Amino acid sequence: MRFNRSIPVFLAGFALIGSANQVSASMIASPITSALAQLQEWNLIAFNNYTASNEVEGRVFVGGNLNVAQGTQFNFRGTSASTSGTGAVTVVGSASGNKIDFRAGDLVVGGSESANTLEANNSGSVFVGGTDTSTNHNNMTITQGLSGNSNFTNTLNSQKTSLINSLTSLSSNLKALTATGTVSTTNNALTYTATSGLNVLNLTVDQINQYAQNYIDIVSPTGTTTVINVSGSGTISRNFNSTSSANNIIWNFYDATSLTLGNWQGSVLAVNADFVKDQSGAINGAVVAKNASNYAEVHSYSFQGDLSSVGGSVSAMPEPATWAMLILGFGLIGFAMRRRGATVLASIPA
Repeated sequence: MRFNRSIPVFLAGFALIGSANQVSASMIASPITSALAQLQEWNLIAFNNYTASNEVEGRVFVGGNLNVAQGTQFNFRGTSASTSGTGAVTVVGSASGNKIDFRAGDLVVGGSESANTLEANNSGSVFVGGTDTSTNHNNMTITQGLSGNSNFTNTLNSQKTSLINSLTSLSSNLKALTATGTVSTTNNALTYTATSGLNVLNLTVDQINQYAQNYIDIVSPTGTTTVINVSGSGTISRNFNSTSSANNIIWNFYDATSLTLGNWQGSVLAVNADFVKDQSGAINGAVVAKNASNYAEVHSYSFQGDLSSVGGSVSAMPEPATWAMLILGFGLIGFAMRRRGATVLASIPA
């Protein structure tokens, strides 16, 4: 009987995937801690669908489908892969549209992938649950047909559930905080300077539009954290005086169902909203929304504030090594199948 030399590689790949499946969601922390890690890991998170018409400097997670309306760069500020093993772009559903340009990580798509052009920098790879029908590929290896493996699908769905649960919990806990200060509304400007520790402000969308006709200036220096709870839905397009405090500010639009922002400083938490970044200015901060569209840039100013004093219940987070083990396992299987001439997995060189 002829020995198939691919069998050991298959077994090694499936062994790694099996090991990843056995690694429980053992990074246990409160939803607040989990959510903070997520805000620092991803630059934009859409629980459902995301339409991209401009760049996102950091990593992107899409719980539904990704549509790239124009050629778009993702994670192009990244210089190294995530220490948690997450990809540059992760899509639980399908990806389609124009050019997807990503770097310092992989493109992971749970469904089908049909973007016109895929381009990877820093040797990124593409992992697709369904089929890849994109026409142009640069600098990458594409592995498709992975949805038949429950570990691949379950890991994506688990990641989505964790994000929704912990970030929604974060929004609820922030909403419950007692205000510690008030903003100044003189000279048609909305201003506030944070003091040491945790600062909490309460505003409405209408108040921001009414009192910030000239500009918004929220100063939250190193050693301070500013939470701004905002009620209401609508459009806010106002100028900001400074970008120096963006990493220490989080805007919690806790009950917004539709939200459009112009130039903006600080992370945006809008877990119930259809979010639109309009064509004016950029957002310096992370964005979390139910659905998202961006027509201007989203910059990688990850939230660095301290919310350790905010309570919350216990929540499970995926083990950081899980994705790395899964991807390595799938890579070994793809290598073996390519040697056998399989059509399910395709290696597409530059």
